[in-house]
Amino acid sequence: MKFEKNVEKILQMFGVAPSAFIAKGDQSVVYRISDEKIVKIFRSELRAFLESLRDFEQLLFTYRLPFDLQKIYEINSIGETYFTVEKKLKGKTLGKLFLSLTTKQKEVATKNYFDALKTLHQIKLPSSRFGQVLETKDRITSASWSDFLIKKLDQRAQLAHDWLANGVTDVQEKLHLLKQFALTQLGQPEKCIVHGDYFYNNVLFDDQCRLTAMLDFSNSTVIGDFRMDISCAIIFFDLDLHYARYLYKLAAMNYGKDIVRFIKYYKLYYAFYLTESYLYNEGLYKWCLRSLNDKSLWKAIAIV
Repeated sequence: MKFEKNVEKILQMFGVAPSAFIAKGDQSVVYRISDEKIVKIFRSELRAFLESLRDFEQLLFTYRLPFDLQKIYEINSIGETYFTVEKKLKGKTLGKLFLSLTTKQKEVATKNYFDALKTLHQIKLPSSRFGQVLETKDRITSASWSDFLIKKLDQRAQLAHDWLANGVTDVQEKLHLLKQFALTQLGQPEKCIVHGDYFYNNVLFDDQCRLTAMLDFSNSTVIGDFRMDISCAIIFFDLDLHYARYLYKLAAMNYGKDIVRFIKYYKLYYAFYLTESYLYNEGLYKWCLRSLNDKSLWKAIAIV
């Protein structure tokens, strides 16, 4: 209730009606201020996170990516509710656009969605530590990618212990296997920027099926293994099964058939990582449980 009242005050501050609503996520709501600006209102984020996000976005702009990015103009708060004034980006999310496309357009859009990751992953930050980029309460970094993953898995498993124990068989054995895979199979990847939450509602497209913007870098954004993003792009693509398969085909064509095994590994990693969705997204939580109880996934990453 307090959050809703603060939202009302913020909208009044900008002379914005509730009808200017654009989007709602698990952690924020977004309203249109003008043709050029939006206001994003956060449920629980702190200034340190938002300032680090602003600085990170400014860093990304220096690489002149072929698509637009969010830009924070102002960080402010009413009470404990923080909000940002940001650039209004052009385009529609792929999720909104997809069903209206022809078969050929869907193929073009899906390929453009996949190829945008190559450009992002060209950004290398060799002097950075592996792990989370932004300032959050749960931030973890490390000198090695495998150590980061292991620490993050332990952190999330501890947080979601009761939900995992009730919904997943052989939790500790599975957690151990994920850690062993990280230690023995992933190697030490190049330190590239990984979006970490890359799926069809975090990209915008124009009417010619061109990707115009990439959205929502978050506490999931890391310096690490590009294969994490490849997995994320595919495992959450539930718009059309045919094009989900097409994404697997593109991944194999671009990175070799072995990529499929790593996609399945990161699917299980995300299932552990997102188990906290029990608190805010029932559908996502059920997906986590199905994945963690899927014997074929565990068989695919078994270490011989």
